[in-house]
Amino acid sequence: MEQKGVIMRTRLMLPIGLAALLILALFTALAGQAVSGADYTLATGDGLALSLSADGQITGLQIDGDELAAGAAPALFVRDLSHAGQVIAPNLLPNPGFEAGMTGWSQLINNGLGVSTVVSPTHSGSAALQLASTVTDTYTFAAYTSDPVAVTAGQRYRVSAWFRSDTGYVTHPTGTPPQLQKDLWRQPQRTNGLYVWWRGGDGQPVSEPQLAVALHTNADRWRLIRRELTAPAGAVQAQLIIAARLDGQTLWVDDALFVPSPEEEIPVGGTVTLCAGPEARRGDKETRRQGAGEAGRHGDGDCLLQRATLANGLILTVTYTAHADHIAVHGEVADTTGEDRALA
Repeated sequence: MEQKGVIMRTRLMLPIGLAALLILALFTALAGQAVSGADYTLATGDGLALSLSADGQITGLQIDGDELAAGAAPALFVRDLSHAGQVIAPNLLPNPGFEAGMTGWSQLINNGLGVSTVVSPTHSGSAALQLASTVTDTYTFAAYTSDPVAVTAGQRYRVSAWFRSDTGYVTHPTGTPPQLQKDLWRQPQRTNGLYVWWRGGDGQPVSEPQLAVALHTNADRWRLIRRELTAPAGAVQAQLIIAARLDGQTLWVDDALFVPSPEEEIPVGGTVTLCAGPEARRGDKETRRQGAGEAGRHGDGDCLLQRATLANGLILTVTYTAHADHIAVHGEVADTTGEDRALA
């Protein structure tokens, strides 16, 4: 994203073989709702047809004549994450900074680490969690879990905590300081970092503990690790797990966070028109207005233009271009507030 004056622009080109992005949006439509006639239809030469209404709704999506759309739905959604790092409340954890000792936390497993709360070092407040290994050449693992907190299935949550290591990094069994990212995620059950354990209404686990975010190198000073997760189907409760796998090291943890993500997906509507440029073959407008059942008569380069102004100060310009074997989606996002923006 580059800044030009007060305008922030992001460009992306997404060639889509079978329009996976568009299918994802379509299946969020209201089930059982009838698909209305479309204002505009784009079609590829290999059987894909996309229909958009004049107000930016996908009203039809066909592959080889089979309709996939259950009803009208926006093609695109935007989440404004510009202030995501400032969201720290409501923290669902009862004792996130360990000022009350281990209240609200319990041992899940400990194969020999010394675990206690200390008054120094701390990231903030008067206490922190300390996990210490006095044995070298042997890795010892421990995991401590928070009391269950109430969650809602499908809701996004952010988990985070501050970590610090007395050696500045967490060693690898081979002796090299950092573990490779691919190794951490292939074998996550004995990794330093944060896990989340989703539970159902009966308190039983929905799945095994999920590695949320791993601790890597450069932890000689307090370092924040964090990630956003979505509560799975059936989840009613969740537990945050702090895990440490150490060899002759000491690790401190402070200011854990489990907070609902407040940013909602904003549907992109606006207006849809034919592209007016050399890249689009104009053709007969009424021909282009045929429904998805008439798809296939449009050639390579057919193009639709969508413009939308959102209440949060963003202006989106999106083009949909039909090619022989895919429909390409190209988007431009402009900020009108003069602020740095982070978007999904």
